[in-house]
Amino acid sequence: MQSEKNKILRIAQITDSHLFADSSQKLNGLDTLNSLQQVMQAVLDSQPELIIFSGDLVDRPEAAAYFAVKSVLDLSTVPVFCLPGNHDDPDLLKETLSSEKIHNDFSTLVNNWQLLFLNSYQPNTHAGKLGDNQLQMLDKHLRKHSEYSALICLHHPPVPIHSSWMDAMGLEQSEELFAVVDRHPQVKAVIWGHIHQQFNQTRNGVKLLGTPSTCVQFMPGASQFCLDNKPPGYRWLELYENGAITTEVIYLPDFDCPGNGLA
Repeated sequence: MQSEKNKILRIAQITDSHLFADSSQKLNGLDTLNSLQQVMQAVLDSQPELIIFSGDLVDRPEAAAYFAVKSVLDLSTVPVFCLPGNHDDPDLLKETLSSEKIHNDFSTLVNNWQLLFLNSYQPNTHAGKLGDNQLQMLDKHLRKHSEYSALICLHHPPVPIHSSWMDAMGLEQSEELFAVVDRHPQVKAVIWGHIHQQFNQTRNGVKLLGTPSTCVQFMPGASQFCLDNKPPGYRWLELYENGAITTEVIYLPDFDCPGNGLA
């Protein structure tokens, strides 16, 4: 029998760290390695049971940039599940970020939950795509473990976020994804990164959650690329044995942001 403590699965989602091969390089004036280090420390201080890293780990897919990510993730005391974003190279990510604690699995079962990690990367574009094979795999895993509540994780948003420049590079197969989701009532939430801001919506009882970046944030509702002045952030999810979810976005306090406006 599970203990009372283990009946709630406490997960941290971090995303879009955009690290560089050259640690002195900054993204829109922000030191992305430093901000990832601060977010990871805040996450670990709050004692999650696992961490989901939902893409754009690096700004350009170079081995040195991934090794910089690994230097931070190696400090984790809990498993970290990584999936690629549009700035990543999925093969190089797996090659460099694979260890006893760092995982690149398609799915895992924890307590009464199935966590599924989708690869929405497609080459030569910032938009996302899953492909028929991956959608079939998702359907197969959900059918195989229908007794588990399910959390689906990917990088690209499967719904418009009402920011026209960002909506132009969302997930291209959202209808196909939701066709699978609709066949499996145990799916409780879909979470993603990419949008550098928080987003919260519900579709047919399924939570749809976008999470801010560990570095710079984008202005919600903007028609073109525009920075918000919010600090680096991350998301907490508490997954209950009965399928319920509570969630909260946390921003780093007292963080000196590079400013807001057009970049």
